[in-house]
Amino acid sequence: MRKQIAIIGIFALVMLVGSIVAYAMWYQTLLINNYVNTGKLDFAFKYGTVSTTDPVNTPDQMVNYTLIPQKEIIPVPENKDVGTTYVKLIDTDGDGDYDALNVTIVNGYPWYYTHIGFSVVNSGTIPLKIWRIRFYNGTGTSTYYSVYSEQNANGTMIDLNGDGKPDILMWWGDNFGVQLHPGQTADISFDITILQDMPQNANLTFIIYYDAIQWNEYDSNVPSGR
Repeated sequence: MRKQIAIIGIFALVMLVGSIVAYAMWYQTLLINNYVNTGKLDFAFKYGTVSTTDPVNTPDQMVNYTLIPQKEIIPVPENKDVGTTYVKLIDTDGDGDYDALNVTIVNGYPWYYTHIGFSVVNSGTIPLKIWRIRFYNGTGTSTYYSVYSEQNANGTMIDLNGDGKPDILMWWGDNFGVQLHPGQTADISFDITILQDMPQNANLTFIIYYDAIQWNEYDSNVPSGR
């Protein structure tokens, strides 16, 4: 009789230990780590890379208006220093990256030409492609412009003062749609020609933003990026 009780006692002890092990395994399952760290899409103008063909105390250049629109810009040198182009990088959101380009043309005139170049850097953690340009003109109006080469072959006319007449003709190119990995840089430039309808006695000031998109969304958003 004692032997039978001993066997039952052992059996009960085994069952108890088994339930403890099962509970411990179930508890470990609840502790599965499901932490997800997402990437960051970010890029910026690279400080120290901005240049213009008409800084202070430099002879002007003009474009032959009889050739407009034209696919290739051939500026003609002038012997006079009349107009000047100023370019300034801006950090609009205070995150330490320069995300906007402020352009001011002082004492410009019809067919005045300037070329502006700079570099951008992918400061995020995922690949990107430069997608489109965003203009803020003197009236505070924001306008999106596509930057695809087939749409920019003859330049794009832009109204800067909201009077319904184009003030500048702008060409842009270089590395739009090119994939940039984190840390990679790309050179970009654009050309500006002042048109006949630009009002007299007015300084041209506008802000340019470049919008980027994650690399695998670019093709599905072309040409609807405007």
